[in-house]
Amino acid sequence: LSLVIGSDLALITYFARRFEESLAQFRSVLEVAPGFGYAHFGLSMCHSALDQHSEAIAAGRESLALLASDAARAALGHSLARAGESDEAREVLDSIGRSHPGGASERALVLAALYAPDAAFEALENGLEDRSRFGVFLGVWPAFDDLRGDPRFGALLARHGLRQ
Repeated sequence: LSLVIGSDLALITYFARRFEESLAQFRSVLEVAPGFGYAHFGLSMCHSALDQHSEAIAAGRESLALLASDAARAALGHSLARAGESDEAREVLDSIGRSHPGGASERALVLAALYAPDAAFEALENGLEDRSRFGVFLGVWPAFDDLRGDPRFGALLARHGLRQ
């Protein structure tokens, strides 16, 4: 019955790349609490992974409206970039970190989708050094799959004691 635990379960299935199952779980959370921003964040990431761009962007916008957080900005920016809306994704990227210091890992999420690997790796390194909450998921996060083939990805994880 917990919205957070239900969303965490959905996020676990997202990390396991069981995207349809994850979408169903996030939707079940939203049936109970349509305004739960964390579930909209997850929907955005799942739809993006499935190349369902309009749904991903809509969920990202809803998450941002509800949460107004850098994580929500990152989900929206990531979805926009994957949809080819690079200019708007860069605008969102520029807004990350304005509300509080940090935001490096959130910026990396957008930079990875913009296919800016050098900047993405720099942001990931900074986020891991700052102990970003996103860091623990880096080894399994599908949003960073485009970076996995780069030798810097494995080296980054190893430096910070993370596994793929």
